[in-house]
Amino acid sequence: MGRRSVLAVGSHPDDCEFGCFGTLATRVTQGDEVFILVLTRGERGGDASVRCQETEQAAALIGAKLVEVANFPDGSVEDNIDTVACIESWIQKTGATTVFSPSTKDRHQDHRNTAYAAISAARYATEVYLYETPSTIQEFSPQIFVDIEPYLDLKKRALSAHLSQSKRSYFAESAIEGLSRYRAFQASGGRKAGAMEAFEVVRMIITGQTRQQGETILDRPSLLERVSR
Repeated sequence: MGRRSVLAVGSHPDDCEFGCFGTLATRVTQGDEVFILVLTRGERGGDASVRCQETEQAAALIGAKLVEVANFPDGSVEDNIDTVACIESWIQKTGATTVFSPSTKDRHQDHRNTAYAAISAARYATEVYLYETPSTIQEFSPQIFVDIEPYLDLKKRALSAHLSQSKRSYFAESAIEGLSRYRAFQASGGRKAGAMEAFEVVRMIITGQTRQQGETILDRPSLLERVSR
């Protein structure tokens, strides 16, 4: 399968780290190019400039490019033409065929509206997945699970880059790891330990493209080797 372009959209700095960072790491390992778009500067949760720096540091751990921290007002992101246009413009600029977004099943209005706007903006993408955050509600119903066991520590490092948010209970390593372990348990019917991220599927188009015969993800240049230097 050829190199793909992936765009992860977050409402705030740290959303993508919570919801899909391990999966983004697997995509980088597979040779894909990963971009991150954040719609607000997170000013309601702390110093905006600091929060932007923190998410940039986290993205750098996997070589992802933070394409923009837009200036939509934190707490007032809307599902409207401006939000859709912003996301769609970055889909076009990056050539992204895969898009990740928060779920519509979230008690935070920014996450819900980002999700609806992203679904509209990504109407031509071949893969659209919705991830969970600490404010996702119980109606979140994932259909696909991604094994992130090799990248769980890396995900923790990405979230620990957000020092300004470290006192929030959901930043505890036990919370981050606990959810990942639970999703692995859920995905395997309780038969397998591990760590996974979970997604609702908006769209997933399967083609006849395959990797070269005998090739596995582990045969490709290791991201873990790069980040451990």
